[in-house]
Amino acid sequence: MAVLVDRIAPQATVSLSRLIFSPNGDGRADTVELIQSSVYGDRWNGQIISETGKIVRTWEWYPMLADVLWDGKDQSGKLVSDGVYYYELRSIDAAGNFFILPRQQIIVDAAQKNVSFKVEPTAFSPNDDGVKDLIYLNVNAPKPDTLLSYSLSIFAGSKAAAGQAPVRSWKGKIDIKSQYVWDGMTDAGLKVPDGYYSTYLELEYANGDLFNFGPIQILVDTVPPRISISADPLLFSPNGDGIKDTITIAQESVPGDDWSGRIRSASGATVRSYTWKGQAKNFTWDGKDSNGKLVPNGAYSYEVVSVDAAGNSASASIKGIMVDATKPRVFVTASDNGISPNSDGIRDEVSFSLTVENREGVDSWRFSLLDSKGVERSFFGGSGSDVPTRLVWDGRDLNGQVIEDTFTGKLIVRYMKGDVAEATSSKIVVKIAPPQVEIKVKPEYFSPDGDGVDDMLTFGIVADKNAGITEWKLEVLETAIVESAALQESKPTRSFMLWSGKGMPPSQITWNGKSPKGELVESATDYPFEFTCWDALGNQTKISGIIAVDVLVIRDGDRLKIRVPSIVFRANHADFIGLDSEIVARNEKVVTRIAQILGKFPDYRIRVEGHGNNVGKMLGYSASRIQQEEINELIPLSTERAEVVRKMLVENGVDARRLTVVGLGSSEPVVPFTDVQNRWKNRRVEFVLIKNQ
Repeated sequence: MAVLVDRIAPQATVSLSRLIFSPNGDGRADTVELIQSSVYGDRWNGQIISETGKIVRTWEWYPMLADVLWDGKDQSGKLVSDGVYYYELRSIDAAGNFFILPRQQIIVDAAQKNVSFKVEPTAFSPNDDGVKDLIYLNVNAPKPDTLLSYSLSIFAGSKAAAGQAPVRSWKGKIDIKSQYVWDGMTDAGLKVPDGYYSTYLELEYANGDLFNFGPIQILVDTVPPRISISADPLLFSPNGDGIKDTITIAQESVPGDDWSGRIRSASGATVRSYTWKGQAKNFTWDGKDSNGKLVPNGAYSYEVVSVDAAGNSASASIKGIMVDATKPRVFVTASDNGISPNSDGIRDEVSFSLTVENREGVDSWRFSLLDSKGVERSFFGGSGSDVPTRLVWDGRDLNGQVIEDTFTGKLIVRYMKGDVAEATSSKIVVKIAPPQVEIKVKPEYFSPDGDGVDDMLTFGIVADKNAGITEWKLEVLETAIVESAALQESKPTRSFMLWSGKGMPPSQITWNGKSPKGELVESATDYPFEFTCWDALGNQTKISGIIAVDVLVIRDGDRLKIRVPSIVFRANHADFIGLDSEIVARNEKVVTRIAQILGKFPDYRIRVEGHGNNVGKMLGYSASRIQQEEINELIPLSTERAEVVRKMLVENGVDARRLTVVGLGSSEPVVPFTDVQNRWKNRRVEFVLIKNQ
């Protein structure tokens, strides 16, 4: 029997392709290779045991070792749990020699790693203003001790090009940090220009896991947003009148930034908010808050703000926005309903009272005088709040002319906030034409002597029904006969008869020739009359005329008498020397008419009587003095005057045999000598008609 003497133990070498692997099927380090070599002829046993000593996989080789690839699965083909494992190799030959390989540690690391990379913020402004001056690169790398390498790089541009060098980078192995801070500087310590940058993170683990992040864009922006704003109008009135109901805020900003705007009250409360993406836009504010309710009147401001992604900020504001939705009111009151601007001092002008409830914020005002067609004929106006409380109009247009029409005063007040307040007055009639009236007097010669012929005088009055006469009067005047008076010389005149009334005058007035006192008009004497009327505006019409009183034959008891005070002599003389030719002509006309009348009484003799006024009786002289005046002056003068008239009658065809003359002085006055107003009537010539027997 042969005996083997073997003193040489089995020999082997083992090496691992990697100490850690990740059998997770990602194609990277999914297996670990056991590279083995041994002497030929021995039986080998290899096994992988867990840290707890549990055998999870075994292999056997004979007569020599072979390389083996472990895929992380146990004997049953199930993936083992992550953890630390050991590879053991044993061999015992026939002679009892053995070989035990020191344990080879293998780490199974197949679990998914929660690796993350975040950049905050993605835009910043490294301008040392304290706002977003830094950017933070946050790295979450589990099991950093198993890292083989890491690389964190920042490149210019939104994506790194092949072969491009980073502007900033961090590299290493297991010394990776959870956060890196970039201040916008390059590795060389230079400040990078504004623009987009890209950052990349690369992690490689010993188990073969490889993680790549990027590009993550970073914006470097040190330029703040820019905007310019304006508002028009600053004062507006959102009251729905269509004028300045809104304020327009114009905004011009550089594109690319978001903006937010706020309208605030004087207390700072936000009443309305706006936002814009990419660029601020123009907008109008209607004076309402966010709930659609009109804000209270008062002062407001507007502010627009932008903070870009890099933290740069900009703002602009407008102060002094005034909201006044109150609807202002104005009033106009005319002092009269009509005027007659004819400079007679009666209703020549009209005044207008102007009431402006709110004078604050008045831009301009205009007061127009509009005719019946609405055409402006005159105006007053001005700017600012100094609106007068009273205006006076003289009824004339801008050319100084009076235009008869119906006018209305119209006040227009314009406010800076856009409101327009208007008011009109009542109508004012402008009229300067006097009422149209025509007067006719009949008969031509008035003869109220009771003979039934022309005993009544008729005034025919024709007045325009549309003249608007409100008052009238008709007055008959009696003018004293003054000796030697020139024709144009003022003579004492008194009212002899008067009619008056309100409204339109009657179409006809008749008169019997007597005054209210019963005085009869004087024979052969002209009586002036005046008809005067007024309309509601004070325009006056005055018509003058003469009533020619004929020679009146008045019965006086059993005789007839003609009393004529209208023959004018030269003072204290019985002639017409030096008198105006018209007075002389009228004297002749009166005597001629008397001659005609006397011709109607052929059966009568005529005594021509001269009468006069005694100055002594007027002034209360003594009886002897009065008598002396009577004898020495009046009787001779009255006789001579009667004789002059007699001769004139003869010249006018009266038979001289019918005529006698007598001078009676002041013995038969018709009015008291103390009646200053009427005693001129005592100085007269009477013709007494005596029936032949």
